[in-house]
Amino acid sequence: NIEHIDNEVSVDLKPLKISDIKPDMYGLNLVGKAIDMGSIKTFQRKDGNTGRVRNVTVGDETGKIRVTLWDLIADNPGFAAGDSVEILNAYSRENTFTNQTELQTGSGGSITKSERKVEYSETITQIGDIGINSAYSVKGFVSGLDEIRVFERQDGTKNQVANIYISDDTGRIKVALWGEHADIVNEIDIGSEISIVDAFAKSGMNEEVELSAGSRTGIRILRK
Repeated sequence: NIEHIDNEVSVDLKPLKISDIKPDMYGLNLVGKAIDMGSIKTFQRKDGNTGRVRNVTVGDETGKIRVTLWDLIADNPGFAAGDSVEILNAYSRENTFTNQTELQTGSGGSITKSERKVEYSETITQIGDIGINSAYSVKGFVSGLDEIRVFERQDGTKNQVANIYISDDTGRIKVALWGEHADIVNEIDIGSEISIVDAFAKSGMNEEVELSAGSRTGIRILRK
């Protein structure tokens, strides 16, 4: 005789730490804190329908990572900045522009609000330690200011940019402020203290390292 016993099976989905995530990993589970909710962007699919996408930044005590949300989940994620979230069955890929690893939930994955407590603090890089082709968060004092310059894109639309310089105990670096970020030059002066989160470092004129603050960058005035 075969005896059937109905037991509840518990599966232990041990979450990864963000620092352990590398490109091209699958079946990833993690718990983190939503740091930045990003903004919804629309795009045209090949079939003519309009899609929506949102990039949310999630962090834990080991680092942070960008998570891409699509369509209905992008519209209504079910959580807000500051909430803890649980991500199940995600996969990772490398962003070829920023050279950073990002997460995709895809059709088989999920991201939901969690009651688990997660600690996160932004890692600030000293200016003297900045290299090219990566994103950095820095804090320093404004040591140079240029005026806002308005220019026309190839598609005929207009944009603006302003260059500032910030300094800390280890060096000085040029920061290009694009779009709405350029308006901050009207609120700061030489000696103002600011923090810049997720600016992309590249090689500029004379092969000097400079930062570019675009749509993924957050800027905060700490002291005017």
